[in-house]
Amino acid sequence: MGVGASWTARWTTLVQRRTIETVMTWTLDGVDEAAVSATGVAETAVLSVEYTRRALDAGRGDDRLEGDGRGRLQVDLRRPMRLDATLVEVPPKTSDADDASRVVEIDRMRIVAVE
Repeated sequence: MGVGASWTARWTTLVQRRTIETVMTWTLDGVDEAAVSATGVAETAVLSVEYTRRALDAGRGDDRLEGDGRGRLQVDLRRPMRLDATLVEVPPKTSDADDASRVVEIDRMRIVAVE
C-alpha cells in the first residue's frame, strides 16, 4: 500500500435504541522520508478520513446522531495510539432542503493522545 491508497470500514452501533451505521474511508496522504531511506520503513504517516453516520431504522431519537465528517490525522507509526487529529462534522443534507436555506452546525474535534 502506498501514498494515495484508500480503504473503507463499515460498522453498526446501537445508540439511543437506534441502529447507526458508520462508513469511513481512509486515504494515505503521505509518509515521512524514512520510508524512502535505507530502512524503507515509515515512522509517521498522514491520513485523510471521510465518513457518514446514518440511522438505519426509523424512530425517535436525536437527529444529531447522523452526520458527515472529514479530517486529517498524523500518526506516529512507532507508537500508533499517539495521534494528532482534527475532524469536522456537519449534519447530512436532506433532499428537501436547498443550500441557501440550510442551517449548518459544525462540530470541530481535535484529538491529541495523552501519554
